[in-house]
Amino acid sequence: MFIARVKFFQRREGTRGWQPRSGYHPQVDAGGVYTSCVIESLDDDTVFDFDREYVVKLRLLVPELYADAFSVDSRIWFYEGHRPVGEGTILKTES
Repeated sequence: MFIARVKFFQRREGTRGWQPRSGYHPQVDAGGVYTSCVIESLDDDTVFDFDREYVVKLRLLVPELYADAFSVDSRIWFYEGHRPVGEGTILKTES
């Protein structure tokens, strides 16, 4: 599991019309390594506002295969299919 600072993009043409919630499952890219993840709030935020930064838990669904691709200060991007929906930075790793 990782702690990350993330921001979700404002709705654009052809993207989802709803705001992500704690428990959201996008694909995550860390420099060409794509896998699925779960984004969970550290606070009481259940809905993430667009274009606002949040510090969150980022849990990879298959950590045994991909955890080494993510490290502190790694830039990450979130996708729904081929559409970018957010970005962030890994702040720290946790067991």
